[in-house]
Amino acid sequence: MAALSDFYRYITMDVPGCPQPVVDQAIVDTAIDFCTRTGAWKAWTGPVTTVAEVNTYDIDLPTNAIVRQVEAVAVGTKQLGAISELLATGAIPNWQDNSGNPTQATYDEENNAVRVIPTPTIGNETMRFLVSYIPTYNAATVPNVLLKRYARGFSAGVRSMLQLQRQSWADPASAQINQGIYEDAIRGATAY
Repeated sequence: MAALSDFYRYITMDVPGCPQPVVDQAIVDTAIDFCTRTGAWKAWTGPVTTVAEVNTYDIDLPTNAIVRQVEAVAVGTKQLGAISELLATGAIPNWQDNSGNPTQATYDEENNAVRVIPTPTIGNETMRFLVSYIPTYNAATVPNVLLKRYARGFSAGVRSMLQLQRQSWADPASAQINQGIYEDAIRGATAY
């Protein structure tokens, strides 16, 4: 994870007099927007062992993160498709009651768990989840990918947010330019 202060060099000179807590919250708020819109923060979870006749498996979350989406599930060497529960209900009749070799998976947001479809009849297989995350509002750090891959574009979004505030550091003209740079970074991250 990247410290919020890692981004100061890209931000603070363009918002003179802006207090550090305001900059920090703008970094977190922009990280939430960026990760929500792009799915840029992705990681494979550690392995979980399947259990016969059990279709729901918990996801261990990074600190100060929530799940945006389960992107993929791998059982052994086989990759399953990840679909929404709504699609599963419409596409697979009685999916909650079916047993066999899993072919798809859904994310259960309420229980922070992945359900594999159909329910495995054989256990003791290794399963991993590719998950995209979003930082929480109280995050003290943000994903490294924002610093390593998107630092300039991401920071432009932070600057834009700060420059639109009705404070001494406001600069609406620069905010508009920075917002354009940020939107380009969003488009680039989405295409990646």
